[in-house]
Amino acid sequence: MAQSFRLDEKGRETLGQLWRSLAGRMYGLAFSILREQRDSEDAVGEAFIKIAKSLPKLEGRPEKEIQGFCAVVVRNTAMDRLRRRRREKELFVGLEEGTAEPNGEFEFFEISELKEAIGCLSREQQETLLLVVYYGLSAAEAADILGVAKITVYKRLQTALNTLKGKLGNGGGQGER
Repeated sequence: MAQSFRLDEKGRETLGQLWRSLAGRMYGLAFSILREQRDSEDAVGEAFIKIAKSLPKLEGRPEKEIQGFCAVVVRNTAMDRLRRRRREKELFVGLEEGTAEPNGEFEFFEISELKEAIGCLSREQQETLLLVVYYGLSAAEAADILGVAKITVYKRLQTALNTLKGKLGNGGGQGER
């Protein structure tokens, strides 16, 4: 679960100033990467949440450095969204055309078997698996989103993968090949 955070009055004021001075440029940057209005707006909003969480680290820094930091966060957030969109598109196109090729340890499993096995995982393990495996986030990024330590992400992944191996067996859903 994502950990909530609160900004004090000074933090809200600082974030408001950043928003007023940078939102337009940050949207332009996100749009130059994503080429979609709604996705760009979402990327900027997501980036500003990340920026808000980093405000204490930015205190006392020069304005140009803060602006550069904000631009990097927006760019990275937009690039993550673009990669996610491309992965999803490739998956859906492959499924529609029947060319999606499974890979890794779970290559011989039916989707229904995999869904059932994933359903046996705890909510925390499912969330962690989704962020790292499906969305391709690093353990550090997943830890930040989930509000936990990076080692916790590694432990959840290891436990989830061991559970899936146990539920699905080593040979795959259609027997040994």
